[in-house]
Amino acid sequence: MTSAIHPDGAPGTGAPITGRDIHTVTFAGAKGRNQGYDTEEVDAFLERCADGVERLHADLAAARAEIAQLRDKMDRDSRSTEVEQAISVLTTAQQTADQTVADADDYSRRVMAEAQSTYEDARRNAAVLEQEAEEKARAVYDEALQRAVSISRENADYVELLEQNAAAAQQRLEQQTMYLRTLRDSTRTQMESFLEGLLDHLATEYGKADPAAAQAASPASTRSGARRGRRRTAERAALARGAAGRNGSRPSTEASTVTAGRSSSPAAPRATPTVLPQQRGPVDPYGR
Repeated sequence: MTSAIHPDGAPGTGAPITGRDIHTVTFAGAKGRNQGYDTEEVDAFLERCADGVERLHADLAAARAEIAQLRDKMDRDSRSTEVEQAISVLTTAQQTADQTVADADDYSRRVMAEAQSTYEDARRNAAVLEQEAEEKARAVYDEALQRAVSISRENADYVELLEQNAAAAQQRLEQQTMYLRTLRDSTRTQMESFLEGLLDHLATEYGKADPAAAQAASPASTRSGARRGRRRTAERAALARGAAGRNGSRPSTEASTVTAGRSSSPAAPRATPTVLPQQRGPVDPYGR
């Protein structure tokens, strides 16, 4: 037999009725002959249900009131939060704007400072480069001027040396020409003296065989001897002039002695020796 559950749950407790209690509640059978549930238990249960429903309505009303209060509070809080958020956003935006302006000003100052520094550096570098270029140009100009002056002096010295060498060569050429002329004249004089001596010798030899012919030839021999004397005097003077021109001194009075004459014996005549100025080596007209 199924045991009945008391509608109040545990006896003597005021536990609230739940939906499970309503679904599982059982009632004891009616006493006596009446069929059905016990009226007292049903009434008690219904009373409990009514109390529970009233409490539920009261709780529901309280809950609704609380919900309304909470919603109102949430609305107020929401509006306050929105204002605060707006103020915060505006404040943040203002701070961001101020910071951006400050950063822009700082960046502008730094850019201006860097630009000014770059300009100053460029101006100093330009001044240094200009000074260096001017110094280099001045050094190149001075060096070129010195080289030009040096080359001009060297050319002037070289021209002067060439003129001196040309003058010396001209002097040596004149001396050599005079020497050759003197040698030519002395050689011709010697040859003439030799030929005259040979003729005198022949005349002497033939005069022994023919005295009349020798006597007739005597005036010619006398004239020939006079001519030889004059030639010898001219030869001595020419030799003295040649020696003076080569040695740069006055003509020497001690000229070479030219001896010529007939031999007392019938020997063949000898060429008249003539002493010429001695050269000290081959003469180079260019002074080499």
